[in-house]
Amino acid sequence: MENSIESSLTTMHKTVIVINLFFVSYSLWIVGAGQSIGNLLMVSLFFLFGVYLSTYTLMNKNRMIYFWDVLCLLSSFAALNIVTYTTGGYYSTYHFLYLMPVVIFIFDGKISLAKAFVNLTTAAMALCWLVQMHMVKHSFVIDDNFLYLLGVIVLMRFEFRILSRLTETVEQKILQMEGDVKIDHQTCLWRYSEFEKLLKGKVLQWKTEGIPFQLVIIDLGNLQYHNSKYGFKTGDKIISGMAEALRNALPSGDEAFRYSGDQFAVFSGADKGTVEEFINGLQADARRVAAKLDIDRLNLLVGCANCPEDACAEDDILEHAMNRLEDAKALVKREKIERQKRAEKMALVGHLAAGLAHELRNPLTSVKGFCQLAKEATGEPTVKGYLDFANDDVERLIKLINDFLLLTKPSAPHLQPLDIIDLLQEIIDFLESQARLYEVSVVMQIPSCFPLVMGDKEQLRQAIVNVMVNAFEAISENGQLNVRLYSLADRIAIAFEDNGMGITKQDISHILNPFFTTKEEGTGLGLAITQHIVASHGGDIVVRSEEGMGTVVTLYLPVLEEKVKHMIG
Repeated sequence: MENSIESSLTTMHKTVIVINLFFVSYSLWIVGAGQSIGNLLMVSLFFLFGVYLSTYTLMNKNRMIYFWDVLCLLSSFAALNIVTYTTGGYYSTYHFLYLMPVVIFIFDGKISLAKAFVNLTTAAMALCWLVQMHMVKHSFVIDDNFLYLLGVIVLMRFEFRILSRLTETVEQKILQMEGDVKIDHQTCLWRYSEFEKLLKGKVLQWKTEGIPFQLVIIDLGNLQYHNSKYGFKTGDKIISGMAEALRNALPSGDEAFRYSGDQFAVFSGADKGTVEEFINGLQADARRVAAKLDIDRLNLLVGCANCPEDACAEDDILEHAMNRLEDAKALVKREKIERQKRAEKMALVGHLAAGLAHELRNPLTSVKGFCQLAKEATGEPTVKGYLDFANDDVERLIKLINDFLLLTKPSAPHLQPLDIIDLLQEIIDFLESQARLYEVSVVMQIPSCFPLVMGDKEQLRQAIVNVMVNAFEAISENGQLNVRLYSLADRIAIAFEDNGMGITKQDISHILNPFFTTKEEGTGLGLAITQHIVASHGGDIVVRSEEGMGTVVTLYLPVLEEKVKHMIG
């Protein structure tokens, strides 16, 4: 492409040169052959056209440049006259030398050279006049033929300048078109063809200079789902929005490309930690784009390859990154299948719970009431103790039924601006007696400034209570539960870190599943309910644990959007 552009421009320049030389040679031949009426008319037309072009160009905004053009024009007359004087006139055998100053003048585009040309030829012209007037008798220096050459020189000079500017304009247009071919208009990122070139360059740079790099492939995993649900216009907005986020988040010196329809590629020279922060920032941007377009969550999948750690050849680096991307896709697919299985299980449980709830609640309520009446009627302490045990079991069954219903048919959260610090403080005060019972101290680390969230206060209260009670039960005597809050780009995080016995690797993958529990009297619904509540708020729950080292449960919740702040502010 570049070679063809250079070839086209070179051909254009050569054409201009040939045309100018032809007109100059023809005009000189006219002058040398005699001044017939037709020849005079032709040269006069040249002259008038040259005056028109000079007037037009002198009105250009770059007046100083054209000022030096005029001076250079006058010096060309002087140079031509000097050659005429020193060679014996226009009819000498040296008349071909007359072309030299004209050609030099026409193709001289540098102001510095024009200045030097003006100074030298003006001095030489003055010297010739002095020699003619005081020392040597010679033909007139200023010959009549200059009147005819004037139009020719003016025409050639300004014709070339205008054609040169037209050529520059064409060159700019061609270069712009070339840039348009390299850049994807929808995303304003480099196209795949440029990606291939840079990959070769990066590998060569590693081999010659030892500069490592990372290749990051970013995939909009569920774009097809959004296209089918919301339409292709929304899909285009997703691509444009993520491309804009990618350009804004790109570390200095890194390059981004549109690798394919729903994939981007990034070459980064940063360290792994910086690249991880960059990817995490893009994940936050994906959530913002989804919220702005009011669509379901975007699944941003990433595959990375490091040169030279993972591979050093072009194909191997690309293959390594794509393999990791496929691993990420497979993981998402497995998680989706697991969620579907959980949903099916919940649907079955919900059906059973809905049928049993009505049948069990009324009898249990009756049993609870009769236990209370029997307790009041008897005077035996032993019997009262038995009735208390029975009443506690009835309440536990009623709570279990309520948990079933909440898990299988959770009510939609009533979202409102919420200060999560105040809510946490209320919950800690509420659970203070229970913490003492388990001999656990609760330490809360509160930042000085923390954003509001959009949430249902009662549902979030239940979610947090479930997590904290789970931690109390997992901690041995004289344990500690640290509650930390920190703010991310578009989310807040509440981390509950205990120093209990931790969770085994076999159990950690099932810890959020309904009915999974390692406690003798546990129902396995606490964290499952918490997960449902947090998910209904557009958040996430992450559990990290190592056996014997304690457990960290982190709840992520979206912050209050700026547009909502203005509405309530």
